[in-house]
Amino acid sequence: MRSVLWRSLSNGKGWAAAELEPEYARARELCAQLSDPALAFRVLHGQWLMRWWKRELHASLEFADELLAAAKDVKDPAMLMVANFARGVSLLELGELVSANEHQEKALAVFDLRQPLSAGLENSRISSFGWLHGGLFVLGYPERAWAKSREMLEVAQRASNPGVLGFASYQAAYHQLVQGDNTGAQKRAEEVMAWRCPDRPGTLRGGHRRNASRLLRLPCYWWDASHSGFVLSSLGARKSRTA
Repeated sequence: MRSVLWRSLSNGKGWAAAELEPEYARARELCAQLSDPALAFRVLHGQWLMRWWKRELHASLEFADELLAAAKDVKDPAMLMVANFARGVSLLELGELVSANEHQEKALAVFDLRQPLSAGLENSRISSFGWLHGGLFVLGYPERAWAKSREMLEVAQRASNPGVLGFASYQAAYHQLVQGDNTGAQKRAEEVMAWRCPDRPGTLRGGHRRNASRLLRLPCYWWDASHSGFVLSSLGARKSRTA
């Protein structure tokens, strides 16, 4: 019941909605009584996501630490993957780029990259590639960053769910934009825009379409914290724009 309410609130008002906080607090109490590690992990992940969306980065890191500890306790691979991803995200936005990259590498190493996963875990894996690309690029390793982007696409092409490839293609278009390849980014974004659902001819997958459309509207090379895997402001840098 409460999980339905979380989804309703987050979808309707966003993950920073004030109404979510007491719901998660109550859920933590219930989880303590039930002794259900999987459910408790889900609640923790929601609390991490909520703090991250509210830009309460130190608090989000604390929840990420709890996630990782919980995952290690039960030795669950999926939990370890998600927990390392979460900690890597929080660390990167706090400017701890080397440690952040290490956690994304750990997230990617949990499963063999050739191993098929559920759509949710596949998207989590693609997200780790995206944040790792950002961390490497900001550290001054554009070639290594681009290699990760290519590897991400190779992994996505093996996924059984076509939505995973759409997500990865959008990420790759953004990576090309960041790397200064505006022409390549536009071409790939157009491909995502033209990509149609196999079971619904004539329709486009909404999220990927919106993201690709946004890329096509960009007049120049820039950084966007809400869609990239890094935040230059955490390093005291400014957004870069070129005509």
